[in-house]
Amino acid sequence: YWEHCIQREFARFNRHDNISSLIILDIDHFKNVNDTHGHLAGDEIIRYLANEINKIKRTIDIAGRYGGEEFAILLTDTDAESALVFANRLRLTIESGHVMHEDKKIEITISLGIAQFEQTAEDHKKIIAHADEALYISKRSGRNRATVYQQETQAQANIS
Repeated sequence: YWEHCIQREFARFNRHDNISSLIILDIDHFKNVNDTHGHLAGDEIIRYLANEINKIKRTIDIAGRYGGEEFAILLTDTDAESALVFANRLRLTIESGHVMHEDKKIEITISLGIAQFEQTAEDHKKIIAHADEALYISKRSGRNRATVYQQETQAQANIS
C-alpha cells in the first residue's frame, strides 16, 4: 500500500512540484535479537517500532513495512531537512525505549535513510533507491543514525 501511495505522491510532485520525502529505516542488528531472544521477541520489537512510528507521524504521512525489519515512511509536503528532524526524533525515541519480553529488557536502535523527491528521478522507484542508499550509508557509518541522500553521498557510497 505504501508503495502505491509513493507512486501517487510522485505523480503529484511531478505535476505540482510539492516537496515530499521518503524515509527507509531498519532495526540495527535485528538478526542478533532474533538469535538471542527468539522470533517472538523480534515480533514484539517490530510491533513496538510500528506503534512508535504511528505515534510520531502525522495523519497525512504514510508508513508501512518494507520487508523483514525495514519500514518506509512517506512524509508528504516535507523537505529533506524537516524529514531529518522527524527521523532523529524517531531514532532518539527508539534509542531511549525498550521492549520487555519474557522478563528481559531488550533495547534497540534504528538506522534511517532519507530521500527528498527530485525532478531528476525518473520514477518513484528511484526515490526508494535513493532512500535505501542513504540507509546503507547510515549503517556503514556506525548505525543508529539518519542520513540524507545527496548526489555527493551516492558517489561516496560507491567508493566504499
